[in-house]
Amino acid sequence: MNRLRSPQEAKYWLQAQGISIAYFARKHELDQATTYQVLSGTKKGCRGQAHKVAIALGIKEDIKSIIVDDQFQHDTLVQLVRDDPTLVAALIQAVTTNGNSDELATTLRRLSEKNKRPKSIF
Repeated sequence: MNRLRSPQEAKYWLQAQGISIAYFARKHELDQATTYQVLSGTKKGCRGQAHKVAIALGIKEDIKSIIVDDQFQHDTLVQLVRDDPTLVAALIQAVTTNGNSDELATTLRRLSEKNKRPKSIF
């Protein structure tokens, strides 16, 4: 897992790459004003367009890239969430606690066994 950047580090990273904020926003199909707001810290990137900006800048991790490491995790995750959407909180907690996808795999297997759910939906 790569180290996340602070908004200030993301701004310096863009400068070091010789990329303007406006160009970065256009290239990633992001709102330019929102990109400036995330970089300045006005918006934290919690949801919506600001969340997308924060992920693109490396300020926040894209949870999808963490939890879908292999087919078992993907199939199990889809089945469990379909059957019980409240498990999403447990899955997110497993990832964010240690930032470790192995922890997620363990949690998925434990939940799968506990709930006696099929491991694959296909």
